[in-house]
Amino acid sequence: MNCDSPSDKELFRQAMADVQSIKHENRLTNKQRPKPLRRRHASAQSEDRVQQEHFADRDLPVAEWLEFRRPGLQNKRFQALQRGHFRPQSVLDLHGLRAQEARRQLADFLNHALQHQQQYLLIIHGKGLGSDRQPVLKQLVNSWLQQIPDVMAFCSASRKDGGTGAVYVLLKIMRQNKDG
Repeated sequence: MNCDSPSDKELFRQAMADVQSIKHENRLTNKQRPKPLRRRHASAQSEDRVQQEHFADRDLPVAEWLEFRRPGLQNKRFQALQRGHFRPQSVLDLHGLRAQEARRQLADFLNHALQHQQQYLLIIHGKGLGSDRQPVLKQLVNSWLQQIPDVMAFCSASRKDGGTGAVYVLLKIMRQNKDG
């Protein structure tokens, strides 16, 4: 079927007729975006819940849109994550890193977020356009995040935050008892 026929183009135009562009004031500016995580001291490593050695490099099907959620997560909460309704509390950019370094930085990043009770994260893995075969980091991040019990859900980000080159992550936060 030829998708470039005049009738298909006209149908597309009709379907898009009432679509409005996002107003500039609704976008995050660079000043509003969370700052990328800085490296932690080695002394904090003893409390880490995420160990990079536990990440297995599993082969998952290559997917343009990433999406994962654990059972029990409310539909409304997952849909809000998908729509980018939560402002990321921390951002990690893995662009250009080799797998070993990305694994280490991801583990450090997640441990930092868990220790600081950060629930909403943005991880930028890139689209893999510079890769010969497939988006390597994107697929590794997809695999690694699914292996971490504290990750309740993740999905590809909205266009304003990197689209299919990034994921929003929802972490399970352990409420600390203030009495003990």
